[in-house]
Amino acid sequence: MPPVGPSDVLIRVRAAAVNPGDIVATHTLEAGNVPGWVAAGVVEQSAADGSGPAVGTPVVSLSVAGAWAQYRSAPTTLVAKLPEGISFGAAATLFIHGGTALRALRDLDVPPGGTVLITGANGGVGRFAVQLAASAGHRVYATVRAGADESEVRSLGAVDVLRSPAEAPVPLDGVIDVVGGPTLVEAFRRLDAGGTVISVGRASAQPSTFDAEDFQGAGGRHGRSIRTFYLDDGRPGLAQDIEVLAAQVAAGELTMRTLPEVTAFAAVEQLKDGTFDADRVISFI
Repeated sequence: MPPVGPSDVLIRVRAAAVNPGDIVATHTLEAGNVPGWVAAGVVEQSAADGSGPAVGTPVVSLSVAGAWAQYRSAPTTLVAKLPEGISFGAAATLFIHGGTALRALRDLDVPPGGTVLITGANGGVGRFAVQLAASAGHRVYATVRAGADESEVRSLGAVDVLRSPAEAPVPLDGVIDVVGGPTLVEAFRRLDAGGTVISVGRASAQPSTFDAEDFQGAGGRHGRSIRTFYLDDGRPGLAQDIEVLAAQVAAGELTMRTLPEVTAFAAVEQLKDGTFDADRVISFI
């Protein structure tokens, strides 16, 4: 059993998310440690200090490790209760993707009616970001990888799907970028005065090379900025944010892609032979 602090709950895991960072962590963890950030399941032991959900409550949780096990402990500030109507697998996927989209959009602080670009809009974070930005009253543009279903992204609320931020027909008030590399550079160049890019990922794994001219402020290009992002940055209310998103998914107000599930045994075998990929769910049911 994992150690359980006074403000932690012990969770019997039913499903665990697999994110790219989890895969990277498998190469650096010391023997005996368990990877995995996000796990959904049922509370087996409530927190000794009285905080958090009671025994038997369906939850999804975030912690620095330990999700890929039958039991994991997590601080109650990072444990969200789940409503009926959302599966454990969907909930595990929701935490990182939905939480990142919601909080990054909040960081943009664009007023309703503003122009917002979502890069990588066909991915997990991007899909949520498009829906949330559109529901907030923004005019949403999106970029997707070649061959992606553009009609699906439009159905989520994007007014247009672009190949590059450089194609944006108007200056942008804000950008949520999950791609990095040249896409980040082009997104910054398309910002209106005072606009912001929130950099939440580097899926392209390419360098972002700026010219000195990119940082000139003349001609209505002043006040632009790039902000970094980290979901578990200590700001309060993350569990409550996830509960709101889970309720919206359960009610059909937000849609999410169902990811393939793999058993824990198969995951171990795939890790051994190098065929284990991100964007899936480990099932313990």
